[in-house]
Amino acid sequence: MATYVRRLYQIEHEVIETFRAADAFTPQSAIVPPQWPSHTERQIFKRFSNKHALIATADGRVWLDEPRYERYMQTRSRTLAIFIVGVVLITIGAIFFT
Repeated sequence: MATYVRRLYQIEHEVIETFRAADAFTPQSAIVPPQWPSHTERQIFKRFSNKHALIATADGRVWLDEPRYERYMQTRSRTLAIFIVGVVLITIGAIFFT
């Protein structure tokens, strides 16, 4: 499981780095997105697009909105931390109250 999660984070990083390496941070510097070879890469690209971290121009090029991407990642990290704390509290409660 840990290997799978690590691979997902690596693919997310690769997708975002594609736009960072091309300096595609504005509509004027947008790039034509590559044809992602794997289903996972396409799904990650779609998720970032749905969260408006990757924004398409009228002509189909795409650019990275870095502030939105950072906010999305912070929100996701915060949500994960809250989930983990909840699981720990439930586990502790189950141990002491059963």
